[in-house]
Amino acid sequence: MPTPSSNMPATTPAPASWRFDSKHASLLPTVTGYIEACPDRYFVTLTTKRRLTQFEFSAAIGRMLHRVNRELFGTGYTRHKALFLATFIVFEETFAEQLHAHCLVGVPDGSLAYKAHTKWTSVEALIKTTWCSMDHGGQMDGQDTQRIEGFEGVQSYVQKRLWNLASIDSVDLANTNIPTVPARAF
Repeated sequence: MPTPSSNMPATTPAPASWRFDSKHASLLPTVTGYIEACPDRYFVTLTTKRRLTQFEFSAAIGRMLHRVNRELFGTGYTRHKALFLATFIVFEETFAEQLHAHCLVGVPDGSLAYKAHTKWTSVEALIKTTWCSMDHGGQMDGQDTQRIEGFEGVQSYVQKRLWNLASIDSVDLANTNIPTVPARAF
């Protein structure tokens, strides 16, 4: 059984449902492959104002993703749970031993046609402003959101510390998502 990530204090272990085993590790190519196939892909780095445990950081990212999905997809997300962003999130420690998150975000093909509001807000700006508006979100200049052009390089950067089963606990299982219903079927 993998040990808790070094990012988490011994007093706050990750819930058992969040710990990866070999079954979960085999799903990583599926998740990243789905995001790679999305026409709009983004690389996001999120930081916080204060020190958070991995569990607290994951919960904060979940709240942020809920707000972003609700803004982008409206009832397609809130009522039907059919449309949402594809995400793969990995936590990493800074030299000051503070967590930050690297995220691969994919917008499923055709899903923005169901955008809730006609006023256009770019996905990059929406993610960044939503995160910074939350009480734990970092300063605007501390967040990075970029469109992905060369997916393989970004993918290997995000997965740079995932070399064995023990290190895979840094993957945010609670917020790693693949939409189950294609946008065209909605």
